[in-house]
Amino acid sequence: MVTSIADSSADEIRPLRIVCLIPSATDICVHLGLQDSVVGITHCCDTDGLPPSVVIVTEDQIYASSSSQCDINTKVVENSRKVESVVDTSSLTTDEIPTLYPINKELLKKISPTMIVTQDLCHVCAPSSATVIKALNEAGIDAKVVLLTPMNLLDVIHNMQQVADAAGISKRGEKLCDELRENLDKLQSVVKEKRSNRATKKMLLMEWCNPPFCGGHWVPDMARIVGTELAIQPDSDGRSRRVTWNEIEESDPDLIIVGCCGFDLKRNITDATSERHYFTNLRSNREGNLYAANGDQYFARPSPKLLTGAIIMALCAYSEEEEPVLFRAIKDLPFSSKALESFQRLKL
Repeated sequence: MVTSIADSSADEIRPLRIVCLIPSATDICVHLGLQDSVVGITHCCDTDGLPPSVVIVTEDQIYASSSSQCDINTKVVENSRKVESVVDTSSLTTDEIPTLYPINKELLKKISPTMIVTQDLCHVCAPSSATVIKALNEAGIDAKVVLLTPMNLLDVIHNMQQVADAAGISKRGEKLCDELRENLDKLQSVVKEKRSNRATKKMLLMEWCNPPFCGGHWVPDMARIVGTELAIQPDSDGRSRRVTWNEIEESDPDLIIVGCCGFDLKRNITDATSERHYFTNLRSNREGNLYAANGDQYFARPSPKLLTGAIIMALCAYSEEEEPVLFRAIKDLPFSSKALESFQRLKL
């Protein structure tokens, strides 16, 4: 177990005390065997495998269980406008800057972290790096900040190594990255070897339903690995984007997976069902190729869990009815068990 970290500003060796300010960072730390060094997490992070002493250092001002997707989107848009209206934040404290994820600075100071893992990719998913650095300065905390900004699957693997390097366990990081690459290659090989000579399916991974958003970032890489193509392309910079239901209907996806960001399988089933009037006439629904999945765990988190997301994609794309040999081959992969319980076919 790693217990110390070199201080970049001094020669002393300090105990390794990690605060993860995004769920994927917590997942990466656990996969690297750093769970006993994690002292703080966000309210969105999983606590499985973490010590009971770990504390939550952020507040939830968006994902209240009673909020609809439309309500949540409204909150996000309103907060974005508030942020854009602030021309200069240098004279403001973190308490005065609009944010969806307030950080408890007093609690952060109390647990005395030596390493903070955060992100600068999505203001909806976690505090921004600027907010984190300002909070650390205000609390007088001297900690190494590891910034994750993955735009694709290669970046995700690079970020895993980045966390390992920062924690002083580079070899362990290399092993984890190699294992993820090898398993993704195995999945891709099984699809190529067992798949029948049918046309490539057009897939839509729905990151949000109301309003609808298509998946971006690492989703195109995952789709390519399982032998599908995107029915709707993300933004020119690769980010997920807002689309319209007319655009979805015109793109005519062969397969739709409702894997909304931040929501588990049960919630995505509920939300897809509540939007049934949009799904009913889509060919993917009529032909039995509409699914819900655990988007929070396996599509929204740039971590080793994306492997399970890719397996879910493959199992949905090659159903047991259409591709029995391939479906069984994917199902029999030694790392597919979590995927089997994380998606469900819908008929709306």
